[in-house]
Amino acid sequence: MKNLYINFIIVLITSLIFYLILFTYTYFDFTNQFKERFDDQKSLNIHQKYSKIVHHIREEAHLENFFKETTPQDLVFTYLNESNKKIKVLLQGDSWFEQINGKGGVENYYSFKLFQDFGKNHNTSFINAGTSSYSPSLMNIQLDILEKDFNIYPEIVIAFIDQINIGDEVCRYKNNRIYKNKKLIRVDPEKEFNGLGWYNYSKVYELSNIYYSDVSKFYKIFKLINFKFYSKLRSLKNKIHNKSLNLTHGKIEQRKKCYWAEIEKNLINPKKEDVDYFTNILEEYVEKIKEKKHIQKLILVTFPYKAHFYTKEKKIYDLNMSDLVSDITDEHVAVEHVNFSKILINNKKFDFENVWSSDGIHLNSYNHTNVFIQNILKELKIHIE
Repeated sequence: MKNLYINFIIVLITSLIFYLILFTYTYFDFTNQFKERFDDQKSLNIHQKYSKIVHHIREEAHLENFFKETTPQDLVFTYLNESNKKIKVLLQGDSWFEQINGKGGVENYYSFKLFQDFGKNHNTSFINAGTSSYSPSLMNIQLDILEKDFNIYPEIVIAFIDQINIGDEVCRYKNNRIYKNKKLIRVDPEKEFNGLGWYNYSKVYELSNIYYSDVSKFYKIFKLINFKFYSKLRSLKNKIHNKSLNLTHGKIEQRKKCYWAEIEKNLINPKKEDVDYFTNILEEYVEKIKEKKHIQKLILVTFPYKAHFYTKEKKIYDLNMSDLVSDITDEHVAVEHVNFSKILINNKKFDFENVWSSDGIHLNSYNHTNVFIQNILKELKIHIE
């Protein structure tokens, strides 16, 4: 009994010494320990508030590369030109539209300038709500946020439907969609620290909340150490739980990480149930637009990837969003479709090999401006003159 008591004291003293060393190290490395936090409290508040409703919003780091001076509001949307024009046009979609705001990996200053010049010449304000990986579910919710919280009531909506939207919807958002009275009211964010892929802000939120909490530095360090400890403990617990299920019940079905290889699958080998599901989501978005009496016109835009034409002289994508969107627009005559698959096929001078950036998904700067944006504005001009 005496030896047990001595061992307990030794373990306790050793643990206290270890904790003291860890505490001291964290104290002197305080700033570096919080390097993943948000830069300011307001950005944190906005990000937490809206990610709870619409899964995720823009990255704070993206604002550093915008062509205009930004505020935390730009985490949600950006005015590309003056907001007091007669006609308001809302851009919705993913990185193809978000990159208009700034460099973000691809230089698009001339695309940004085109919207400014067009707005000046046609008395039009452009609100760019494009956000990476936004697909119809998130665009659906985004409409309500812009209307209720920011008083944005556009007459025209231009929505980009990316090829990978089907993968986003099936893998990333399907199980997070929340309905009330048969209406989609929110798409929940990832809550686990080891979530399903991109756009998991659990860790950065927790670190930021500790950093900006109104307590002493000593108490912040205490909370940080506890947070890291319990995070590791929770992760270990999940791993043990999954392994025990494997041993007792055989291999269990686990949700796959929603990285590129997973969300690309339906373009290579489309499953009918997934295609039907996405079509329903897209129709739901179109119906939401039609409910907004202030919206007079919806222009849907689709653009193929390089692999829709060839990869090493072999086509690998069997599904093209342009075909699904064409079916939608055939049923809803008030909806227009800028179908770049058809535009490019009919353009004998189009250089299919060299128009894309290195990822084979986004266009290079020149073609983003002179092919993508120019044709969209050409379509828009028809509807405002």
